[in-house]
Amino acid sequence: MTVLHETSTQRRARRVRHKLRLAAPGKLRMSVYRSNLNLAVQIIDDTKGVTLVSATTMEKKLRGSLKNGRGMEAAEVIGKTIGERASKAGIT
Repeated sequence: MTVLHETSTQRRARRVRHKLRLAAPGKLRMSVYRSNLNLAVQIIDDTKGVTLVSATTMEKKLRGSLKNGRGMEAAEVIGKTIGERASKAGIT
């Protein structure tokens, strides 16, 4: 028998996804990841298991317009970018 060793991050992610499935079936989920250097945002459809739209400060288009990949300026740019991409994809 294999023993699963999950990190606290993996346990939290599994717990949150499970609660979201119960509370809001059929709704989309927005995942925001912030590292020391960059930001990343994804809009995910858990029923199909697909990422519909994503944006990150590591993209060439965004990297040129930012002083660095973190902070309020980067968050504002990422927010506008993910909003535009979601609108184009028909996500409201």
